[in-house]
Amino acid sequence: MKPYAADSHFGLREVVIFATKERMITDLDTSLELLTRWTTSSDENVRRFAVESMRSIGAWTKKHQPFKKIHQKHYQY
Repeated sequence: MKPYAADSHFGLREVVIFATKERMITDLDTSLELLTRWTTSSDENVRRFAVESMRSIGAWTKKHQPFKKIHQKHYQY
């Protein structure tokens, strides 16, 4: 998945998020472990993919409560 996350076209990254979101939710611990590591990547597209993947609400994906709780914990408004 990382080569797709690194792609420079935002549309491809969005499609990959849409296609993998259910799997991320199903295996949440592994997903968070992997995506957290990707947030420190030297590739800005990989970092962006990781952050966008963990959003609780996506443009074309369903809302997910655990992602929302994580987001609220780390980003207090």
